[in-house]
Amino acid sequence: MTLETQNTIRWLHLSDFHLRKSGKWSQDVVLRTLLQDISERYAGPDSLDFIFITGDLAFSGQSEEYLLIEQFIRELLKITGVSPDRLMMVPGNHDVDRDMEIDAFSGARAALRDPTEVDKFLGNEGRRRTLFRRQAAFREFANRICGRAIYSETSYHHAIQLNVRGLSVSILLLDSAWLSEGGRGDAFTIVVGERQVIDVSRQVPSAALTIGLMHHPIDWLAPFEHSPIKNLLADQCHLLFRGHVHEDSVETIHRSRKDMNVFTAGASYLSRLSNNCYGYGIIDLLSGDGECTTHKYRNDTKSWDKQESQKWGLIDQTNIDVTIGDSCRLLMPHDPPYPSYLACLIGHKAMEVPVLLKGQPLLVGLTDSTAKASPLSQVVRRMRHVIFWRDCWTEKEWEVEMARLVDSYKGVIGELEKQQTTKDLLILREEHCEKIVQSMTTPEAIAPDLGTAVQQAMHLADSGSSELAVRILERVIAQDDVTDTEIHLAYRVLTKMYLAEAQPDRALEYSKKVLASSQADASDYLLSATCCFNSGEFAEATRLIEKARELGAPYSETKGIATLVVGQTGDSTLLQRLRNNNDRE
Repeated sequence: MTLETQNTIRWLHLSDFHLRKSGKWSQDVVLRTLLQDISERYAGPDSLDFIFITGDLAFSGQSEEYLLIEQFIRELLKITGVSPDRLMMVPGNHDVDRDMEIDAFSGARAALRDPTEVDKFLGNEGRRRTLFRRQAAFREFANRICGRAIYSETSYHHAIQLNVRGLSVSILLLDSAWLSEGGRGDAFTIVVGERQVIDVSRQVPSAALTIGLMHHPIDWLAPFEHSPIKNLLADQCHLLFRGHVHEDSVETIHRSRKDMNVFTAGASYLSRLSNNCYGYGIIDLLSGDGECTTHKYRNDTKSWDKQESQKWGLIDQTNIDVTIGDSCRLLMPHDPPYPSYLACLIGHKAMEVPVLLKGQPLLVGLTDSTAKASPLSQVVRRMRHVIFWRDCWTEKEWEVEMARLVDSYKGVIGELEKQQTTKDLLILREEHCEKIVQSMTTPEAIAPDLGTAVQQAMHLADSGSSELAVRILERVIAQDDVTDTEIHLAYRVLTKMYLAEAQPDRALEYSKKVLASSQADASDYLLSATCCFNSGEFAEATRLIEKARELGAPYSETKGIATLVVGQTGDSTLLQRLRNNNDRE
């Protein structure tokens, strides 16, 4: 899978540097090659959107250690072109100064054994101030390097809201290290705090791509927190980045309406002889398809080997719930061909697409690998995803992306229609899906006061698919439960279609049915007058034009067809009669 960069979000994920002055020589050897590798692979304008660092930048939370990592990070930002406000960091257990507030830490470890006590602690600014002094060097450094005040002395929930190419993106900076001391003693004893996750979630809109950063694996949390925190994060986050265990992995936590993809980074520097690594990731905003790639250090060659990419998805497509009504309402303004079929494909109500197998057009189920790889299936998948994620986009950018997707869809359909057999398959699918759309939607789901099928036919006629539009409208008229309004509209559309196709007799036939309706208005009389003129019935055309004027049609609207009639009949007074007839202009 190759993802285009125009509609993607791209990032580097680094973690666990453990930098200290005593290891400077070995650190420099590895970090210089790391910068060189990133420069060769991911440097340049617009190559990256974010850099995520998930803790343990220092070894013991000392201010002097952050001077070492600061030099590296500033060079990293320069190489990649990522701005400081797109650098996201959270603390790890090595970003805690364990020699500070020893008594306060011991007391907190003993007292915070249930959710209620943790909630009380996080709600008390004085208690937080004392314990959070152990992270003072990290917090000061993070604010300095990122160029903004993210962390204060007492803050416990931190979120950043951004717009990336029209998509709302929320970053949750989650602190899992505030009650840590490092080593095996942290296993099953550290605490995040439900209050931290709940309060940080309130800082960001629900309609956003939400990315969480946290140092520790969820499994390391105290037993009373494990399930609640896991559930809160899975409900809130779409992507979660973490470190600590020094091994890279990707896993997915499935929920009913969304998935949470969890990315664990290996150590970017553990020692000069270790399998140090860093990660690169990319997600397609239109399809939800993602890839992540790990790069591992080889000391024998002083180089970083790119590993095989792992594929993942933002959400299981089978769980994307897009209604037929929403599909019709959002797609109709773009005039897609075979609109009912498209709406049913998006809404999982049609499960087959036409593909060529050994030169033979066949309908193949969407779950088949051949169908999944077809251009039609791919563009439908993107449409479904973008409609599902509509609230996360700015309105302007969403409309732009949907218009592009519809253009791609039209191109795919155009290729399929080159073969008559495939075109016949599409027409059959559209006929079948019309019934599904009609049974599952109300007229208001498509457009006010217009029947679903009539509205579809109008768009088909406008886009040139007149043959299919006629078949739709004739079936509408033949139905027993069709309303007078829908019949009237169907006759009107048929009249206009036959006029456009230079079939005056058929147009006149349907225009008379339009006028027979109790809902006929001035515009209908002008339409019928045009049909009469095209059929050579000039006297009747004159009568209809005058009737339209009596019903309130402005002179400016009647003048055009009246002038043509005068040219054929020589009735020099017609225009003057129209001016004088209830002239309000």
